[in-house]
Amino acid sequence: IYSGLERMARGSKMTKVSFIGAGNMAYSIIRGLLDSPRKRFVITTYDPDETKREDLEARGVSWAKTNQEAIKKSDAVILAVKPQLAAPVLQKLEIDSSQLLISIAAGVSVSSLTAWTNPNQCIVRCMPNTPALLRKGITGLFSRDKLSELQKDLATELMSSVGETSWVTEESEIDSITALSGSGPAYFFFLMEQMVEAGLELGLSEELSENLAKATAMGAAEMALASSAPLTELRQNVTSPGGTTEAAINYMERKEVSISIKKAIFEAKQKAVDLSRE
Repeated sequence: IYSGLERMARGSKMTKVSFIGAGNMAYSIIRGLLDSPRKRFVITTYDPDETKREDLEARGVSWAKTNQEAIKKSDAVILAVKPQLAAPVLQKLEIDSSQLLISIAAGVSVSSLTAWTNPNQCIVRCMPNTPALLRKGITGLFSRDKLSELQKDLATELMSSVGETSWVTEESEIDSITALSGSGPAYFFFLMEQMVEAGLELGLSEELSENLAKATAMGAAEMALASSAPLTELRQNVTSPGGTTEAAINYMERKEVSISIKKAIFEAKQKAVDLSRE
């Protein structure tokens, strides 16, 4: 009798994945898996909030009556609940140590997850970000040594359904990823907000200001992705000596904007550490 992962390694197409929670991030991962050309996942979920039940069932996802029912015979269990619910949910759950537990609950450490399950539990801690909703996210992953290569490959495949993945060797790096990319979209939205406000004060309409800010952000990101040049070089290419961009950059440097941005990210990292301890 082979486990689900062994069956996968031997060429069987179907792997059972269950989701504890069906919020936006879980929903995004489920959609990514369903849209995968390989079509090899059997998906079950449970959430007391049944907002997405009809849509998911129409897509072929099974909706269980309880969390325990959802994880039955699953190869991988994805914990997608709010951080404060992780302990009460896991402590009531009878999860087998052979099942891969993947947590996307922000700030919940592997040691806590282990304490709420069992010492031999195979656990992956992930930090995705909200662009996963458009399958353009990036996820940091961490696990201790208990993980097999098959389980690591499965975790990578699952999280790759919503964007890029990067494994780290130290759990503390997950807190850094939280500060940089987990919270990162909000930093760009904040900058875009200020650009729109400036446009309004310069006499542009709100609609035009917002369109300019969004299109500029998208274009700059696409340029960065398409180029192998360092970001510093890309910035310098836009900054003509004695020009308008240079005037703006010089002002930001005088006001130490770069230092403020880095300090803000460090604050986010410290908050992530504090939340993990709590």
